[in-house]
Amino acid sequence: MFTDPDGPDEIIEAFLLGFPALFSIINPVGGAFVFQALTAGCTGAERMQLAGKVALYSLAVLMISLWAGPVISTGIPSLGRNPPYRLASAHRFGSHPNPKGNAMTTPTILGSGDFRYRLLPDWARLPDGWDFHEVAAVAVDSRDQVYVFSRSAHPVTVFDRDGTFLRAWGEGVFKRAHGLSIAPDDTIFCTDDGDHSVRRCTPEGKILLTLGTPGKPRPYMGGEPFCQCTHTALSPSGEIYVSDGYGNARVHKYTPDGRHILSWGTSGVGKGEFNLPHNICCDEDGWVYVADRENHRVQIFNGQGRYETEWRDLHRPSGLFLAKGRCPYCYVGECGPTFGFSRNASNLGPRVSVVNKQDGTILARLGDRTPANFPGPFTSPHGIAADSKGDIYVGEVAKTGWGNLFPGVTPHPPRAVLQKLVKQD
Repeated sequence: MFTDPDGPDEIIEAFLLGFPALFSIINPVGGAFVFQALTAGCTGAERMQLAGKVALYSLAVLMISLWAGPVISTGIPSLGRNPPYRLASAHRFGSHPNPKGNAMTTPTILGSGDFRYRLLPDWARLPDGWDFHEVAAVAVDSRDQVYVFSRSAHPVTVFDRDGTFLRAWGEGVFKRAHGLSIAPDDTIFCTDDGDHSVRRCTPEGKILLTLGTPGKPRPYMGGEPFCQCTHTALSPSGEIYVSDGYGNARVHKYTPDGRHILSWGTSGVGKGEFNLPHNICCDEDGWVYVADRENHRVQIFNGQGRYETEWRDLHRPSGLFLAKGRCPYCYVGECGPTFGFSRNASNLGPRVSVVNKQDGTILARLGDRTPANFPGPFTSPHGIAADSKGDIYVGEVAKTGWGNLFPGVTPHPPRAVLQKLVKQD
């Protein structure tokens, strides 16, 4: 293309040689082809000289991309690509910490009307040197003791309502904490998606029953229990329901003593089909509520697996909680967007929603991410429960959720993984 490497205008030359430079970073083979096409007719010496310039341009492009990529991803107001608040947020996550160092960029009171809560991000007090890492699930027993199922060296930790540490158990037993639910007799069902099993334990951690074969998953999407099961629920008469979500698209039903009765569901978007059944609970009539997370809905079935209805107006529901008795509403933890293009979008979560159990209408949104409330009090609500006073406990896989949304950006201070919402009169 060039008969005299020094002849073309420098700007034109830089522009033309920028193409192979860019291609060389993205696809070295493609870059070589582009370079050959642009230098057709050049002598060997001329090509060597131009190849040196391409190498320099490639290095410059690479350095610019390494600098500009994170900046662009968090937003530059002057580019007109993102609202101005994003740049400030990217550099000041958690710029208003509370006295104990948890990220607080929102008012401490969430919600309105009958659903007002005071947020306590630092509620639970662990022994010195311990941490939760991530909290996959939380449950409350009949004495209002709070059980926390975390992906840490101490998987099950127990607290009183004031956050005082009581005991811990499960060390060396669980591979990857995922779901936690409590029976009327205060035994605890621990769902482990890492070893494909459910264990029923006493409040002190003695294993009473195991569903599934630990460490031996069934074939992916084969329909048999389990392949990365996610959560467990109990009917009023004691039947056990297990959502089998990451490697299956099923709900499995068992007798109280662990005998398999039936299963339903398949992969899809229709009625009775699932795209990650992530959580499950039962009401006082024995109906089964399934958080069909990636279909953005909660599906509701009778005890035999017959589809009854569903709730919409939710975004990636991860956690469900129905209080015992005839509670008129359900708490839903929504983990919010996961793709980069919607990471700063409004009204998609992460948040906690209060849903009318009768018709699925939204009664309250707590902590939703908006331009005025960024990045918000929640990162990725994964498990949720409430005590007898109406206080809500939210467990979050915050490290995973933050890393998916804001790769390369470290929150200062770290995001909370267990928070309490105290009901206000």
